[in-house]
Amino acid sequence: AEKTAEALEEAHGRMEKLTTELKAKVEELEKLKKEMSEMEEDYDNLGASLGEKENDLEALRESKKSLEKEMNDLKNELSVKEKELNGLKEEMKSGKNADSKRLVELNESLSEKERELMGLKQSKEELEKRLNDMMNDKNGLEKSLKESKEDREKYAKRLLGVTRELETSKKDLKLLSDEMSDLKSRYASKEKEMATTAAAAAADKKALEKARRDFAQLEQEKQAVSKQMEELAKKVSFGFWEELDETHTVIRFATSWATRPESL
Repeated sequence: AEKTAEALEEAHGRMEKLTTELKAKVEELEKLKKEMSEMEEDYDNLGASLGEKENDLEALRESKKSLEKEMNDLKNELSVKEKELNGLKEEMKSGKNADSKRLVELNESLSEKERELMGLKQSKEELEKRLNDMMNDKNGLEKSLKESKEDREKYAKRLLGVTRELETSKKDLKLLSDEMSDLKSRYASKEKEMATTAAAAAADKKALEKARRDFAQLEQEKQAVSKQMEELAKKVSFGFWEELDETHTVIRFATSWATRPESL
């Protein structure tokens, strides 16, 4: 019973420790789930931001194409006007009467187109700079998205590991609970057995005390009989016959054939 009690106490200590560990695992699991949820939200936000960047980039690419087309059209127009201007200049050199007014208009038109071309070039440079900046932002988002994905995978593995540890701890707790139930049952059985043994021992003790009293009483009775026999031996002669039982002794009185009845 003492060993069973010690085993029960040890199992109780193990159960308390395992319950504490189980509680810590549950808290860790809840924390991981919360962090995982936040990470999923961040991942979705990064994906949405990346989608927006892709749309912005596509719009800028379209703007760049449109701007490049406009620049090409302007260059073609500028080339035509330069040819016309060069033709007028050649006419003037050859002594022909060139249209001076048209010459001035062409010069002014060329200057305006050149300014417009310069503006388009500047717009193109700004657009390319915006494209580069946006590409850098996109690359940064893709890198963040990749890192976020890797973190998600790590957390998913950790979450799976903690979940498995939790399941194992629950199984261990169930086994320990069954073990404690068995120990409690055995302990109760031992206590019942000890109570039965104690009751039997008490009954044996009472029987022993009664036997001692009976033996003492028997000794007293034997002493009384012996005393009676001693007193009787002073008056008559007799012989030991047998021990009839524990409290009676048979003795034999012998008389002569000539002894008269009135003498007895």
